[in-house]
Amino acid sequence: MKSYRTDRAHQVIEVRDVPGADGLRQVERQLHAALRRCQAPAVLLDIHAAQVPLAAPQMLVRTRLLAQRRGIFLCVIARQPRLAETLRAEGLESVLRVTRTLDEARARAGTGCPAVRPPASPKAGTRLKARLYRLICSDAVTGRQPAMTVRHP
Repeated sequence: MKSYRTDRAHQVIEVRDVPGADGLRQVERQLHAALRRCQAPAVLLDIHAAQVPLAAPQMLVRTRLLAQRRGIFLCVIARQPRLAETLRAEGLESVLRVTRTLDEARARAGTGCPAVRPPASPKAGTRLKARLYRLICSDAVTGRQPAMTVRHP
């Protein structure tokens, strides 16, 4: 796997080939390790593989859930038409945020919450900023429910 930053807000992780179920488990471990080290608020998973195992959609959903728990926006770039068709057939395009090109993925990552993560500092001002961040940002990016809900009778 190759990983690089396009700018401060986007990190791209490229997956070239996935050789079977054992290779898929290894790719998943590498992706999870990369997400744990990631400093960018958006990760674009660029899949170039021509053949993908049947368990690939489930692995991608697990990776998306880990990214969501860590407050990272994850978008899958399905360059091969077969992968895009597989994800579409599984009904996972909206869950996985699937695009066909890197530019589409960057644009989609920019339409959500601002690409800024609240700093992890114990200062009172920082805690207030983090609360405001969670209040303003959508739950799709932060993985949390909005802080305030309005109920209509």
